[in-house]
Amino acid sequence: MRRNFFSSIKTKLFILLGFTVSIVLFSIFLYFSFAWKKLLVSNFVNGIKSTARAFSVDVKNRLILKKNKLEKSEDILAGEILSFLKDEKEAIFVAVYSPNGKLIVSSKKMDYSNIENEKSLPAIENISVRIYKNSDGKWIGECYYPIKSGNEKLGILHIGMNASFLEKEVRFVFKMFFVSILFILLFMLGLIYFLTDKFTSSLLEVSSLLENIDVEKGKYIKFPQYNDEAGLISVKLNEFQDRIRIAREKLLNAERKILQAEKLAGIGRLASGIAHEINNPLNGIKHCITLIKENPKDLEKNEKYLSLIEEGIDYISDIVNKLLEFSRSSTYDNKKVSLNKAIESVLSLMDYKLSKEGITVKNNLGEKEFLVFGNKILIQEVIMNVIHNSIDALKQSNDKTIEILAENKNGKVILTITDYGIGIDEKNLSKIFDPFFTTKPVGEGTGLGLYVSMGILKNIKGDIKVSSEKGKFTEVKIFLKKED
Repeated sequence: MRRNFFSSIKTKLFILLGFTVSIVLFSIFLYFSFAWKKLLVSNFVNGIKSTARAFSVDVKNRLILKKNKLEKSEDILAGEILSFLKDEKEAIFVAVYSPNGKLIVSSKKMDYSNIENEKSLPAIENISVRIYKNSDGKWIGECYYPIKSGNEKLGILHIGMNASFLEKEVRFVFKMFFVSILFILLFMLGLIYFLTDKFTSSLLEVSSLLENIDVEKGKYIKFPQYNDEAGLISVKLNEFQDRIRIAREKLLNAERKILQAEKLAGIGRLASGIAHEINNPLNGIKHCITLIKENPKDLEKNEKYLSLIEEGIDYISDIVNKLLEFSRSSTYDNKKVSLNKAIESVLSLMDYKLSKEGITVKNNLGEKEFLVFGNKILIQEVIMNVIHNSIDALKQSNDKTIEILAENKNGKVILTITDYGIGIDEKNLSKIFDPFFTTKPVGEGTGLGLYVSMGILKNIKGDIKVSSEKGKFTEVKIFLKKED
């Protein structure tokens, strides 16, 4: 049977586990990536806060000087800013505002477009940090640090730091995690494939072994033992095969008994004819013996009588031998069989019954010999069953004729037996091979003839087909394997 790739257990397991692992790894990737990004941003924020806090000490001192109106305090503050920018390579700008938001001093690198609104600056009471992208597309981290002396607010320190490295770090972290997760995913998929292959290989082996089982031929397979779930299947399959083997043996024994019973029933139907066939030559023998006793010295006549007695004995012996051969419990040993001789033996046994019913048999096989593969006795049994049915069908017919012919076709020998009797109802044609089905009166049929015949022919790779028209004819075709 052709298997769909996506319907196999291996593929389903691989897809299910692969999808699950992919989702888990992707979730881990997102979690750690964002956690790492958050950590990087947190470190940057803490760093800019620390820088602002450290520089605010110097700014605070300069603002105190300015408050006390000491000379050149703005110039000193500007010098502090320039020194800060020189020391802090990542610093972009620095500005100092009064408590009411007025600019006191700033660096020339300042980006005024992103400075907080002057009206909002006095509201800044705690240190705050924000990260944004400026008009040049660069990431900036800025910090507003309120400078106080006790409870008095002296001013606001505004520092801008280059945050471009943060973007690079975040991208690097994302790439690093992505590549790591990708390699882990590929490794996990490979591991999953290996495990699913190992898990399903034993199941596939069991499946392939199942194809070698042929119950009809009595061919069974001993399934190997596995150390996984397939091992349980193997054990159950071996047990199931044992049960099938036992059941098949019982079935074959039952079939042999049915076959023998049907054969004996056939012999019973022939009993009166066989008795008549034997009785006629016995009467002739008895008459010859009487004549010899009456005139023992007439050697010439007595020699003729002895010759007639010998012929009678040979005739009786031939009938008895055919009867014994037919009644013998046969085996299923098959070999080359002459279909011509098998038909002749059956017609010889049934000669009296055919003559008594006034039936003419047209055996059209002619001189050509048809050799078939099978068991002679069983083939005779099939032919006899069919002719018995024809005899019963012709009892009330005007055309009491049975025609027999054979032909070679497509490696088969097709034996056709036709009678022109009462025929078979169309509704019964589908039932005639059922066991114990019969339309004959009680005591005249067992209903096993065609059932047994079908079983015999199936055993030798043959077949049987029946066609009929009620009130006109019945044609039985027996298909036998041709033997060269």
